[in-house]
Amino acid sequence: MKAVVDLGSQSLRLLTFNSKSDFLKGKMRSEICPLARDLSEGYLKEERKTEALSILKDFIKGLCTEKVYLYATSALREAEDGQAFIEEIKHSLHIHAEIISGEEEGRLSYEGVKLLAQEGLFSLLDLGGGSTEIVTPLIKKTYPMGVVRYHEEVDLEKIFKNLPQIEGELYGIGGSLSVFTSLSLGSNVYDRELINGKKITKTKIKELTDVLESLTLKERRTFLGSFEKRAETILPAGRILLHLLTRLGKEGLIYCDFSAIEGYALTRGLL
Repeated sequence: MKAVVDLGSQSLRLLTFNSKSDFLKGKMRSEICPLARDLSEGYLKEERKTEALSILKDFIKGLCTEKVYLYATSALREAEDGQAFIEEIKHSLHIHAEIISGEEEGRLSYEGVKLLAQEGLFSLLDLGGGSTEIVTPLIKKTYPMGVVRYHEEVDLEKIFKNLPQIEGELYGIGGSLSVFTSLSLGSNVYDRELINGKKITKTKIKELTDVLESLTLKERRTFLGSFEKRAETILPAGRILLHLLTRLGKEGLIYCDFSAIEGYALTRGLL
């Protein structure tokens, strides 16, 4: 068995597989842990690090594999103690762990989306917890805004400067987009076969965002079902998505459930 962990800014994901068919089916575990929250002083909160380590230990416990590969993204890239936390993970769990750059994150995501897009030109919007990547065949751009960092006073126009020209079809990835795509199809339960490759329109994202905004936090958790842990960040996700789709001149995008975690496995020769 092979195992890859994505230590993101909002969540941790574990992908395990024995074969190419396993890999494509996506045997995935995911847990919310907003490491990007409270990074204003430049350091990770101790309680967040403790929570992340606990999740990682639970992920790894009982895995029948000789080596686990972990990569970390925006939150650890920007935290003053990000590399120190990676060293703590290595020492505590005896796994391969590294921080990847925003450019590499975009490249890995692009490689993952190729599993769905196959041939032809396409562009990619990756909405994460601590950052957003927009990747075209020629340009990879990272913006320091994600669903965990968003607040009402944020000037999205100023943050998302110099947006690239979208080439070909626009694909979208990220946990928040998986929620919007699921909800648009009448489901509040994660199902890769249901959502992978489905189109979601800007109109539908606006409709769902308006519904979610009308609910209290408790009602939103109930409405989101198995996605209830995203109740605090789903509205920021909707607002960022609507802003970007409008600025990019797109009326929607295709959701892809393959992302950087698959791209990492492919480029590291784990298949």
